[in-house]
Amino acid sequence: VRGRLARANAFLVTGDVAAAEPLVREAGALATGLGAELGDAVQAEVARYQGWLTLAHGDLAAAVKQLGQAIDLAVAAHHDELLPDLWLTLAIKIGQREQRPAEIATWLGQAEAWLHRLGHPSDPREVELELARAQLQRTSGELRPALATLSHAIERGEALWGKDDPRLLALLRDRALVHGQLGEAKPAIADGERALAIGTAAWGPAYPGIAATRRILGLLYIEQLGDVARGEQEIARALAAYRDQLGADSIEVANCEQALSQAGQYRGDYAAALDHAERAEAIFRSRLGADSPRRGEALMGIGALRFMRKDFAGSLAADEAAYPVLRAALGTAHATVGLLLSNTGETLLALGRADAAEADFTRALDVLEKALGPGHEDLALPLKGIGLAELGRNRPAAALPPLERALALRTGASASDPQELAEIRWALARALRATGRDPARARQLAEAALTAYRGLGSESADRVAAITAWLARP
Repeated sequence: VRGRLARANAFLVTGDVAAAEPLVREAGALATGLGAELGDAVQAEVARYQGWLTLAHGDLAAAVKQLGQAIDLAVAAHHDELLPDLWLTLAIKIGQREQRPAEIATWLGQAEAWLHRLGHPSDPREVELELARAQLQRTSGELRPALATLSHAIERGEALWGKDDPRLLALLRDRALVHGQLGEAKPAIADGERALAIGTAAWGPAYPGIAATRRILGLLYIEQLGDVARGEQEIARALAAYRDQLGADSIEVANCEQALSQAGQYRGDYAAALDHAERAEAIFRSRLGADSPRRGEALMGIGALRFMRKDFAGSLAADEAAYPVLRAALGTAHATVGLLLSNTGETLLALGRADAAEADFTRALDVLEKALGPGHEDLALPLKGIGLAELGRNRPAAALPPLERALALRTGASASDPQELAEIRWALARALRATGRDPARARQLAEAALTAYRGLGSESADRVAAITAWLARP
């Protein structure tokens, strides 16, 4: 039995699920003939691999059930060495896909308790424990603690395995994501490119972990460097690999669709971006359920893109569907919930509901300042909204402070969404002209916004026309 499981493990490490499956089936059939005491221990090992295979096919609920059965069998057989591995699989593999902090915290606590009970010196599973802890911190919005945890884990991993070992891939990818969320472009790209180089050297370009790295690196090229073409190329390669390996409706395909949606948004092709976002949402709903936070994030993207296409009623419907899902999974103080509130405020403002919009902008600003700090570029979103609400009330002087702060945050970012930056510049230009302040700067801001909108394609034609007419007036 263990010989077959070892061979299955070798295939799973290289991403060959199809070759591993018959070996796990054979191991399960052989294990049924074992005596009770030995049988429970070996059946626990078989159930672990069955859970891994089910997870590879994207059925998270069934995988959790199989891993739970493995835990029960391991406890009954006093197979203590297996238990931390099982809890770590839940915390890392399931937690990464579902992103529910409360569940990750429970699984992490169990893994930590069993490792402490075993007490092995220099146990490499301590590195995995830190990876799980960092994922919990990141999912909970604690980005600086997550960065510190990952950096320490990478140092421990390098000391145990060397600096070119593929076991560092997940750590480097996660640290790249955290650097990116903190707006730290240079170290984010460095970690992503190092992970790609290590994975390619160790396993070759077809290894599934390479696709995961390409997707993350592609997003970093887009969001941190503003290199949309290069980012889309990496994400498209990841999408093709996942479709070949896992099928067209896997969770990893949905992750790539969501990333391509973001790319489309950056280059102003909102129709294509919305198609990608809706495909991602459908897969997350099918695979993870209607209350999954991953689906909530996809709905949030759909709301933003419908807004950009001026489907304000559709945008509000998507935002209102996303809010209870994300609030339940992440809590009201999470940065993602703050961003959703800001998006909802913009939609309410477009629908003429200024008081409700400003309330959402104010709540969003409070959440984001506490979660991300006062200097993070994402604070520009609710600040812009507050400025637009004041402009809508014909109070341009009150609009100036939030718009000036929003502009400073966005222009200080390593690579900013061109549509958002253009929107802030255009709003600030109008506020300056309305107050009679610095007409030369107002014109300069409007011209910069006009250039950006012209580069965003036909869907920004009405904004181009409005700014052109505004500039023509004295």
